[in-house]
Formats: sequence, structure tokens, C-alpha cells
Amino acid sequence: MPHGEIVMAVHRPDPELLRRQLESLRAQTVRTWTCRIGIDGADAAAESLIRHLVGDDPRFVVHAYADNVGVYRHVERMLREVTADAVWVALSDQDDHWHDDKVERLLAALTSGPALATAATCQAALVDRDGVHLGRTDRRPGDVIDLLLRNHVTGSLTLWRGDVVAAALPFPGATDASIHDHWLAVCAAGLGEVRLVDEVLQDYVQHGGNLLGEVGRTTFRSELRAARNRGGLRAHLDHAARHRWQWRVAMASGLVDRGIDQDPVVADIAAGRVSGRLLRRAGRSVVQGRLRLRGAVGVLVAATWSRGAARP
Repeated sequence: MPHGEIVMAVHRPDPELLRRQLESLRAQTVRTWTCRIGIDGADAAAESLIRHLVGDDPRFVVHAYADNVGVYRHVERMLREVTADAVWVALSDQDDHWHDDKVERLLAALTSGPALATAATCQAALVDRDGVHLGRTDRRPGDVIDLLLRNHVTGSLTLWRGDVVAAALPFPGATDASIHDHWLAVCAAGLGEVRLVDEVLQDYVQHGGNLLGEVGRTTFRSELRAARNRGGLRAHLDHAARHRWQWRVAMASGLVDRGIDQDPVVADIAAGRVSGRLLRRAGRSVVQGRLRLRGAVGVLVAATWSRGAARP
């Protein structure tokens, strides 16, 4: 069985949820892995708790970092700890619960089939901290253009091939919209196929401490609320152009500069261009159901606004 590494980024963990998640990792039917637990910022209580929970299990390695750098840069530095011989890499949240066969099922999808699979992802049951069912994810990863426009891959639901992680380092420059699993997803799609196992293989816990939760996703009404909070539509569009669109530009530039993907539409995004072929690709993805109209329009409006704001 190929060796893999599980990376868990930890910040002020809930002791019971963390204990439950660690037990679900121990219960995996695939046992050939190392789990690296990284604490973002000096936290003696968290370190003591983690060392107590993992005990003398040699598969767990604790990395305690003195500085707090936030989730995007923390996941980046944790991925630098992954050994070069890791065939697969998984990201684990500190408060979810994996089904016993999650790694086994995703690893089978990653390593089977005629196409080159660079990542395998699944669905999750949405639950509260007490296990009450709230719903289910509906992940539909597409090609690299689809994923650049709208991320549909959640890091904690995914197994990444080791060379995808290597290609993704270092991470691009960050904006307020930068998310680590979005960048990993476009790298995986640029290098091959993101494969979907359309089954629930873990519980995704929703609670007040979620950094990126699932319940209560962005709606048109919430966008209007955000515009009001930023001082009006112009300020909201300025923010979207500087952060949402420029994050896509940074990712596309990273793909082109590293030789990961040379698709002309990727090059258009890297140059900040809203080209006719980009609009056609986005429209085709909407028609085929791989991209939601509102999400595509939101990013393209931000892109167009960005171009207008850049003119003298």
C-alpha cells in the first residue's frame, strides 16, 4: 500500500471534536500514513492536548509553530513538511469525522482508471457538533477553467497526488480571497483530472467556529448586505476586483509560470483579460451545469470592473 501523509492544521481546537477526529484517522482501513499536526501560533494548552490525544502512536508528528500566520500560509508551511516519497497527501480539518474507508475509497479512485488522476474528492454529510444531520455537499469539480472561476473542491474531502503538492509550492501571493484548497484544486486540474467519488465519506461539522463553513453560503441577498457594509456598490466592486478577481489572476499566472497549464484561456486570466474565449468557456460550463450562473457572473463582473478601474 503506498505511503501517504495527512496534514492537519490546528488553531484553538475544540478538545472533544479534535479527539473524535483523531480517532477517525486511527480507524482508517488504510494504515500506511503519517499525520502531521501543525499548531498555528504558540499555544501550550493546544500542544499539551494534542500530545495527550496522540499518545505514543508513531504515525502522528506534532509541529508547534511560534508565529500565527493564518490558515493559507499555515497550510503552505505544513505542506513543506511533507516528505518527497509521499504518494498521496490528505488535508484534515481539526473538527470533522472521517468514515473508516474514506482514504481507501479515495486512494482507489486516485490510482485507477485510464486517465491521469491528480486528485480524488468526495461528498460529505453536513452535521452539527452533536451529529445532527443538516444536509449534504454537492461537489462537482470540472476542468481548470471551471475551478479557476469557482472552487468546487474542498481540501478536507480530497486526496491529492504527492507531485501536485510539490508543484503547488510555494503558494501564490495572497489576497483576501485566497484559499489553499482552491489553489491546490487548480494545480490538480491543470496537471490532470480531479476525480469525484460521488458518495458521502465523512462528516463535515458546521459550527460557529468554522473558518469556511458550508451552511449559509453566499446568496444575492448576502452580496447586497456585503455591499452595504462596505459603503456601497462601488466599494463592493472595488473589493471584488482587488481580491476575488486578482486571486484568480495570481493562480492563473502561477499555472502558466510553472508550466502546469498552457491553455490559452488560462493565459487570458493570467493577463487579466476578459476575452471572448473566456466568456464562451464560462457560458458552456454554465449550460453544462458545471458552473453556476451567479458565481460565474460575479467573478466576470469583478474582472470587468478591474479592467475599467485600471484605465486612466
